[in-house]
Amino acid sequence: MHTGIAAAAGQLSETETASKAVRDLLKLRPDVCTTIRNTLEKWFDPELREHLIDGLRKAGLEIAD
Repeated sequence: MHTGIAAAAGQLSETETASKAVRDLLKLRPDVCTTIRNTLEKWFDPELREHLIDGLRKAGLEIAD
């Protein structure tokens, strides 16, 4: 849930909401920066996956390539 909120808030430039969601996400999954791409790859097509990753980056999450 925190991933979706962070990605959506990041895309909408809702910085406060995005930051809180990223903090909450990192508390639950400290390794998310290195695993999120593989996790999203399992469930979403490439275009949507990249859109979500873009939103997460805009939310402040530093995602490994």
